[in-house]
Amino acid sequence: MDGVFIQSGKTLPGAKETITSLRDLNIPFRFLTNTTTKNRRTLQTSLADIGLQCSEEEIFSAGFSGVQTIRKMG
Repeated sequence: MDGVFIQSGKTLPGAKETITSLRDLNIPFRFLTNTTTKNRRTLQTSLADIGLQCSEEEIFSAGFSGVQTIRKMG
């Protein structure tokens, strides 16, 4: 997300409009991040704080992916 939609804790120009356009056109998308220190709820709150609205289900992080993989492995 950092460098694509966000830089230095602020949204980059056009980020909000891009997300709005994707939603208006019913184009599915996800927020991807390689962070392992924040859970999806924290990331969602951080995005909302800078005006980027999304659901937890739209966020995929390295930590979340790792947990999902381990659960599948049993």
